[in-house]
Amino acid sequence: MESEFYEAYAQSVRKNSTKQSLQRLEDSNTAKICFFLLCMRPHIEARKFRSVSELVSLFIRIEELDSERKRFLKENDAARRSLEGQFRDICSEDGLKLRTKGRPRKILSVGT
Repeated sequence: MESEFYEAYAQSVRKNSTKQSLQRLEDSNTAKICFFLLCMRPHIEARKFRSVSELVSLFIRIEELDSERKRFLKENDAARRSLEGQFRDICSEDGLKLRTKGRPRKILSVGT
């Protein structure tokens, strides 16, 4: 059994699988979103986020750490909206619900 594991590992190294996986992650919005959600799972389960919108906002801010990506998303509003929609679709498909059902929080107006 151990030898099979090492053989699989050696084959993976020979085929450069790790580099290909990282390139796929870099090229695929779906992969990025899923990886982000996996990394954020402990925070999601601890209810650190009130809504999917907060998660989307954090994801976009992380995406914008890359200056090229930031410029692309700023110049292409449709691409940004599409990315946000894709994020929401994945969350919906996963059944991710952050807000509890019931009465919404009361919003106080300015000056009261």
